Amino acid sequence: MRLRLPQFSLLTVTIVPFVAQVVIVVGVTGWLSFRNGQRSVNELADQLLDASADQLQTDISQYLKRPDQVNQTLRGMIDLGLLDVEDTASLARVFAQQLAFYPMIDTIQFATTDADRHYLGVGHRESRKMGKTSETGEINPVKDRDLTLKQATKETGYDFVQSRYQPDGTPGVELNRRSNYDIRRFDWYTKAIAQNRAIWSPVYSLFSTTKLGIMRAEPIRDRQGRTIGILGTDLRLDTINHFLHAAAIGDNSELYLIERRSHAPIASSDGAHMTVKAADGTMTRRPLTEFSQLDRIVQMSEQEGAQPWDVSERRRWSVTLDGDRYFVQVVPLDPSIELDWLLVTIIPEADFLDQIDAQTHQTLILCGLVLLLSISVGALVGRSIGYPILALSQATQGIAWGRLDPNALTLRSSHLRIREIETLRHAFQAMQG
Repeated sequence: MRLRLPQFSLLTVTIVPFVAQVVIVVGVTGWLSFRNGQRSVNELADQLLDASADQLQTDISQYLKRPDQVNQTLRGMIDLGLLDVEDTASLARVFAQQLAFYPMIDTIQFATTDADRHYLGVGHRESRKMGKTSETGEINPVKDRDLTLKQATKETGYDFVQSRYQPDGTPGVELNRRSNYDIRRFDWYTKAIAQNRAIWSPVYSLFSTTKLGIMRAEPIRDRQGRTIGILGTDLRLDTINHFLHAAAIGDNSELYLIERRSHAPIASSDGAHMTVKAADGTMTRRPLTEFSQLDRIVQMSEQEGAQPWDVSERRRWSVTLDGDRYFVQVVPLDPSIELDWLLVTIIPEADFLDQIDAQTHQTLILCGLVLLLSISVGALVGRSIGYPILALSQATQGIAWGRLDPNALTLRSSHLRIREIETLRHAFQAMQG
């Protein structure tokens, strides 16, 4: 038994396949546009994250080399006999000159390693008005009146005495005094002696600004190779905030420089304060838990197996938090700096989707307009073909039944003239006439 297929009208046969093809083509085009938009988001995020990390590596590495440059200059002057470490006034003047040349340096100090253990330093005043960081990230020049002379010697009874710095390198008006100052209590001094090389101190709160700083300390030797003292240069770390801010991607991205060992942030793109006053009045570093968004994203990354604290090279991943997707990148600092710090970048996917969604929306609108236009054209073509043929079919039936309507071939004529159909219609009219 042969299967009987249903019969379709000519309008259905001419319009439906055409419209179906157009719908499929437009639908596939819209879907591909959406998929390409998603792929574009990932590719754009990768490119921007790479560019941002490369720029930050360069800027921060160059910045962290400033203390070494200062120490090398001073060590060279001492080695050449141009600077006598026992001449405190000359030593102080040279320190002040270096502070003027490197305004991002907070304090330069020298402590002897002999039995006297004399300490001399020149640094910025706590009420300092000059040397603040400008909006562009540059630090304003420092003048002599903004400096203090710091001493702890036999002459001060080994009290730590801060005085106004005089242009000739001598102490001016005494500002404050702390008793029983023992240089041997400080890691930068003892570790530099023990390791007999240049070392970094732990990150700490600067006395002058209550912001974070770090010291680069190294032994100074005489011509016989004996260590005669430790030279230390303090570097302000708050300027790194401006590097991070300048490298921010989009309006809502967050960049942090974080110490791997303590997980404590050192700088951030939003310039947040990294220190807080403890109950005893001392300034302490803010822990990771006080940076809510960062802490939650770190925890979510750990739950998903990313292990942000164990990275040894540049790594990136994405996490979803509160329904929003975030791109995360962690980059260790250049190992040559000898600081185990991490650059962490967090970018909401929404920062990229705004433009991508706008483009996808435009594509879908165009697809919709093309679909409507195609359906309209298909309907017009179908009617132009179908109605005349329907009229001819009815006229043929009329001839067969002997009831031909004289107007049958004129009522159904189409506004869109098709040559072959018009020829057939004229032939039937001739037969009719």
